[in-house]
Amino acid sequence: MEDTGLGPYEGVRVRVDPGGQVFVFSGASSQGQSHETTLAQIVGDALSVPLDQVSVVPGDTGGLPYGVGTFASRVAVLAGSSAGQAAGLVRDKALALAADRLEAAREDLVLAEGRIAVRGAPHRSLTLGEVAALAGAPRPGYALPAGLDPGLEAAAYVHVTQSTYSSGAHAAVVEVDRETGAVRLLRYVAVDDCGTIINPLVVEGQVHGGIAHGVGNALLEEVVYDADGQLLTGTLMDYALPRAADVPAYDVHHVVTPSPLNPLGVKGAGEGGTLPAPAAIANAIAAALRPLEVDVTEMPLTRERVWRRLRQARDAAPGS
Repeated sequence: MEDTGLGPYEGVRVRVDPGGQVFVFSGASSQGQSHETTLAQIVGDALSVPLDQVSVVPGDTGGLPYGVGTFASRVAVLAGSSAGQAAGLVRDKALALAADRLEAAREDLVLAEGRIAVRGAPHRSLTLGEVAALAGAPRPGYALPAGLDPGLEAAAYVHVTQSTYSSGAHAAVVEVDRETGAVRLLRYVAVDDCGTIINPLVVEGQVHGGIAHGVGNALLEEVVYDADGQLLTGTLMDYALPRAADVPAYDVHHVVTPSPLNPLGVKGAGEGGTLPAPAAIANAIAAALRPLEVDVTEMPLTRERVWRRLRQARDAAPGS
């Protein structure tokens, strides 16, 4: 279990320029989680525009003055919900402007592929870019309908009062070499529930990367100091990270239980692979070493550490 989507808020501003390009300003910057793809999908779906027409701009205070950040598997829940809400406001404004310009009832308008058309009369239409131009630089004497502010844009800040909760189950099969202490991962199975999946490929990548991170925590990564307090693992020459040979092909599955706490039904996914992996791997090693009466009580379980435990168990055995 993991509490995800922590508050207090995250903001997104959506703006359509006269050329039809949609800009999404986010206060949360990606660290490799493909936020740009995810937010672009949410906004593109709300405005019925293709992804190549959506540009996501993270961490720019000129585009959005307030933001909290990327941590605690929170961006899909907060920034995603804010993006959907802001895009919905832009859609409503675009339809109101188009209804006035096309002299049609709003309920008779259809927004598809970045164009607003009168149902049954597709020749009577405006692109989102044309609507943005109308909103940003109306002709002299033209009054924007219903007292709308200029510009085709909107900002939204979704606030949350409680976390969403992701869950899952991970299992590892390992092989331990008695002579060298080397641990080899033979199989790793993960089943996760992060609510509604916006982009399956992005979520799959996050789970894969998270498990690899957990493999490093379990077997390799350690901050080591000497007796004088001097850091001995200050570079990647000394601090061991998992490589391709250290991880198996993952067997990843999903259960989808939408969260009732936000309109997208999403929960966090970014840390879902990292949290259970060290426990699953360490417990698998403990199970493998139990017949040899070797206790596993710390991580990382490096080759040297496992080898020393095996040697201690052999030296303590009767008749050794």
